[in-house]
Amino acid sequence: MKTEALQIDLIYDIICPWCYVGHQRLVNAIKKTNAQVQIHLIPFQIRPNLPESGISIQEYWEAKGVTNVLEAYEKVIEAGESENLDINPNKFSRIPNTLKIHQVILKAEEKGVGLEVLHVIQTAYFTKGEDLTALNNLIKITKDFLSEEEVVDVWNDDSQYKNAVLTKEKQAKALYIKAVPTYIVAQKHRVSGAVSNFTLVDMLNQLAPKEIIGDFCDVETGKCETL
Repeated sequence: MKTEALQIDLIYDIICPWCYVGHQRLVNAIKKTNAQVQIHLIPFQIRPNLPESGISIQEYWEAKGVTNVLEAYEKVIEAGESENLDINPNKFSRIPNTLKIHQVILKAEEKGVGLEVLHVIQTAYFTKGEDLTALNNLIKITKDFLSEEEVVDVWNDDSQYKNAVLTKEKQAKALYIKAVPTYIVAQKHRVSGAVSNFTLVDMLNQLAPKEIIGDFCDVETGKCETL
């Protein structure tokens, strides 16, 4: 018995800690409601002009007039704790350019493991402070989902995957996206920011189909089942 899943386009960037929290809240809301949902990942670089090697986190925040990095992340650290996420600014020392990382995630999404790869990459960054500008680190982080050859190929790709990421980003910009994360629900409802679990649960309860299965007779085989 299948129901048509609710499509949610998740517009995000890897280096956005609120995207990390927002994605986890969405996953938790889906589990809580048993909603039938299909999530599409839409990359959106919030710092596209960073060098490939990235910049130090101190340099990044000093340019914004912020001297206490921990204080800058205080609210998102607290929000992460409520979702069992450990966001540790003392460990992630660099803000990377995310284009190549998005290319790796796009490859993962083609294989049906995009959400899983997004999660392990963000966990490696925000929790362990892994340097995401290093190809060898991406190979290590994604080894349970992608082969080394796949990661190397898409990381070094300067045409197909790069253009695909930039095209998706262009489409998001055409929607006048002003914040990440943003959820586009059923291609018509927009939810901006890492909204509360309550809001996401309420949204799914109203919009998403549920699949609740009891005892039944299959209309195609005529076979009757008891669960």
